[in-house]
Amino acid sequence: MTLEPNDWFIDAGIILNCINLNLRVYEIPIEFHSLGTRKSFVKPRALLEFLRHMIEYRLRSYSALKEDK
Repeated sequence: MTLEPNDWFIDAGIILNCINLNLRVYEIPIEFHSLGTRKSFVKPRALLEFLRHMIEYRLRSYSALKEDK
């Protein structure tokens, strides 16, 4: 498995690669406890970076499909 981005997209990259490799993906339930007094440290730039990686991943997937045909 090759993972390209090593930032906020790494989790999504692992899941997407597992799906493409036809591996089983399991979810483990967790209990989330919000820290109401602390603001999020995720900046808007990280969200844009994540969106960019999603688009890049989708485009690579489409090109790979076209090459297979």
